[in-house]
Amino acid sequence: HRVENFVTEDFFKWIMSEEVLTSLNQELESVHNELQKIDFRSALKFDLLSELYEEIIPHNIKAEYGGIFTPTWLADKIVQEIPNCKKISKIILDPACGTGTFLRSIINEKLNQIPKAWGSQQTLDKILSTICGLDINPVSVIITKTTIMLALANHLKNSNNPVSMPVHLCDTLFLPKNLVNNKSNITEVSFDNTTISFPTKLFENNVSEFDSLIHDSNILAKYILDDTLTLNQCEVNIATKVSKISTAIELSDSESKLLKKSMINLTSEIYTRMKAKRDGIWAFVLKNTYRPSLLKAQFDIILSNPPWLAISSFPQARYKQQLEKLAESYHLLPSGSSRHHLEISTIFAVHSVKQFLKKDGDFAIILPKVIFQGDHHNDFRLSKFSSTSPMKV
Repeated sequence: HRVENFVTEDFFKWIMSEEVLTSLNQELESVHNELQKIDFRSALKFDLLSELYEEIIPHNIKAEYGGIFTPTWLADKIVQEIPNCKKISKIILDPACGTGTFLRSIINEKLNQIPKAWGSQQTLDKILSTICGLDINPVSVIITKTTIMLALANHLKNSNNPVSMPVHLCDTLFLPKNLVNNKSNITEVSFDNTTISFPTKLFENNVSEFDSLIHDSNILAKYILDDTLTLNQCEVNIATKVSKISTAIELSDSESKLLKKSMINLTSEIYTRMKAKRDGIWAFVLKNTYRPSLLKAQFDIILSNPPWLAISSFPQARYKQQLEKLAESYHLLPSGSSRHHLEISTIFAVHSVKQFLKKDGDFAIILPKVIFQGDHHNDFRLSKFSSTSPMKV
């Protein structure tokens, strides 16, 4: 009850239904009794959650994601090596958060710097507003949220208000096509064979406004589904919401009119899918698909251990082509057959620094030794990407 988004309406929402909870009652009780035997205060010290991740994720899935375990001692050492990590106000991102090892190290460091006069709520609000985790694996997202909750357990117990875990499911490497070098005042948002036009300004570092618009559209769609309101009645709520967002992000009159139309269309489209019993996770999909574009140049520090995989390891030809195109845009793609041996961790590092790091920010990214070898990593070693990303090797 103290964490608003530990379980959300995502791919695991089925566990929240009354029917499932009833049918699993005995099993859940058994799991609960087993959990009571664990000393969670010591769990973080022994990387219990990382071991849990290793056990519950099948080997072939781990291989596909390229996740490499980050030891606690290594994460702690890296955090200690960056002086700015000791500053409470610095905003820190792990764009491939895994089980949350780096975020836990950062939280521990921030807790050491919190003024003694601060209460639990102030401490939680500050820490959770200055860290962020992204990952493409939904299980990693759940485990990272758990890691953060355990690290802040004492403050959560004494908090006054519910909080949200700043961890999001998304593909860090790829932005929606229409947001790459978009110079138009209108951005098209596509999902489930539907396209809705929004003011581009909504996507320019306005995370809270975007999230609240999607959230409110989803709530209004539920009201229509339950016959609590009609779509026409919802338009009054929508007008109020749009007015607040327009003031907050300084939209022009024409942009404000477009946003109102966009929200009406979005509410209607979500309702249509709910009525057809089409999963009901569209709000979740939209928030996470566009998350990376909303976080551009928002972070003072990036810490990460990205996937260690060669491009050739990906089973999907289309994704390989996308990776090669991204590598080429950063001048990292070698010629000939050696391109297939390029480590995506190098692409990930260069892209993360360009996309998410503020000017003069700090970064520490763990990369495999193989980048010191072979002609296919020569362009990375020579910083050939320097014209497209501020990162230097």
